[in-house]
Amino acid sequence: MLSKISHKIANQISHELNENDEKIEIYAYGLELLIGSILQLIILFLLAWIFSLFHQTLVAIIAFASIRILCGGIHMSSYLRCLSCGLLIILFFAKISTMQYSVYTFVLLILITFVLGIVSIIKWIPSYTEQKQHINNSNAKKIKSISLFMLLVWMGLSIIFYHKGIYDYSLAIILGVLGGVFLATPLGHTIFGKLDDSLVALSKRRC
Repeated sequence: MLSKISHKIANQISHELNENDEKIEIYAYGLELLIGSILQLIILFLLAWIFSLFHQTLVAIIAFASIRILCGGIHMSSYLRCLSCGLLIILFFAKISTMQYSVYTFVLLILITFVLGIVSIIKWIPSYTEQKQHINNSNAKKIKSISLFMLLVWMGLSIIFYHKGIYDYSLAIILGVLGGVFLATPLGHTIFGKLDDSLVALSKRRC
């Protein structure tokens, strides 16, 4: 549905600008990403508002997106599956962040996130991801440096929020960063790849 709408708009734009078929596909792809992202945010924040998780969701998605954009990671084979899983993950993080947890749990999560983040940045980011496999060494080093900086900033903010007693924001940051990093690891690719395959097989059975 989204693809059809994007192609229809792209055809109209290309017709007005007298562009060729190749340009139509480029416009359609860009429009699909733009419309899809806007739709995803609207649905996400609407659900967050309904479940009284708006602020936690906002914090989690900013942390998650900042890491995800830099690091890349696996994407599911259809936008609907990607949208559904993304919404569920962020809302799950937001809900978990409202639960009470001890200082020991906080320290453990900080350590896990920091160690996993460092290892992932060194070993897999950004070259492991399919979308970033053609990046040259110079740009790859820049992405690694920026990713490391963002990791340190988010961990610092999480600690600050915790010391100020804003525990839900603190945990939402940790979970958002952890989720973004995990999707760029081989294990993240394996798990979500198998999940995607299972959902594809399930949809074929229904057809």
